[in-house]
Parts: sequence; structure tokens; C-alpha cells
Amino acid sequence: MPTVSSFEHVALKLPGSPPLIIAIIYRPPKPSPDFLTDLSDLLTQLCALSPSVLLLCDFNIHIDNPSCSLARECFSFTQHCHFPTHNHGYILDLICSTGPPPPPCHDLHIADHLLIKTVITLPDPPTRLKRTINFRNLKSISPSALTAALSLNLTTSPSQASDNPSDLVTYYNQTLSSCLNLLAPVKSKSVTFACSAPWYTPALHQLKQKKRQL
Repeated sequence: MPTVSSFEHVALKLPGSPPLIIAIIYRPPKPSPDFLTDLSDLLTQLCALSPSVLLLCDFNIHIDNPSCSLARECFSFTQHCHFPTHNHGYILDLICSTGPPPPPCHDLHIADHLLIKTVITLPDPPTRLKRTINFRNLKSISPSALTAALSLNLTTSPSQASDNPSDLVTYYNQTLSSCLNLLAPVKSKSVTFACSAPWYTPALHQLKQKKRQL
């Protein structure tokens, strides 16, 4: 988000296709010559994040005044508040977007601004599939513990003594597997996988695996 001095703002992104960007903007009553420039910079950045942007604004500007340049420059947003939102009869609060219908306005008699209500329909977020994976915590094996386990198991002779190299290799591999199961047993856990990006190809996946081995 750009840093501006002429107004206060906060923005959030709701998931969807496309995602919805909601920005709340408050401009203090004190005039600022940088307001339109700062607002244009903010809207440019928000529109780059998603084509669906909702602005909830209190500009402290009489939008219904024909001399107001902001009323003519709507930054390609639809301004839905065409009725007074202040108890003195001015349009100070705005809801600008490309989607929601014109909201109703209610006077709660608790502030000089009226209450504006609107309903936003959002799609349900996609369900992420869960999978069960098996893994070993190889990083938990200390060199000293591995050395001790191998020394203990390899000092004993095979149950059936043999000079056959294949039998000796099999015995050695079985001993290594036994030590591995002792020091880093196989564990299982359920994980959630997000949908892969279209550009994340199997070739990139292999390159990522090689990078981890460096």
C-alpha cells in the first residue's frame, strides 16, 4: 500500500474468483492539495490487485456539489450513494465499486452521519484436499547416536555366516534400515495442499528439489 499523508486508509482482500479488495478511506476535513494525487495512486495500486474493488469512503467533500471535481472524476468506479448521507443534507459518505446495488440509508440519530447498509455476496472458498503423508525426521539423528547404533549392530555376526558379497551387502542394508527405524521412525500426518499455480511445472518442481539439496 502506498504511503499517503492526505487521508487515512486500510484495505483487505477477501478470497474469491476474482478476489474482492475492500478499502476504507477517511479524509480529514482539513484541505490538502495532495488528496487527488494520493487517491489516484492508491486506486491504481488497488485495481492492479484485482478487478473487483469496493471503496467505503468518508471524504468530507460535498460530492453533490457540481463544482466538485471528484464528482466528475470517478476513477472508473460506480458511485452508489446518490442521496444525502449527512444530517445536513450532503453526500459525504461514498460506496464505490462495480458490483453492489445502491444501498439503503438510515438515520440512527446517534451521529451526524447516516448509516449506510449494503450486502456483498461472496463465493464459498474452494475446498482444499487433505492427504496423509509419511516422513522421517532425519535432521533429528545425531552423528554420535548413528555411530553408536551402527557399532552395536555391526559388531555382531549375521545369523548365518557367509562369505558371499551379496549376503554381506544385504546384511549391511538391513542393519542400516534397523538403525534408521530406531533413530528416525516413520511418522504420518495429514496435510492440506493448495492448488498449484499453472506455471509451476514438473520441471520447476525438480529444480526446487535440487535447490534444497545444495
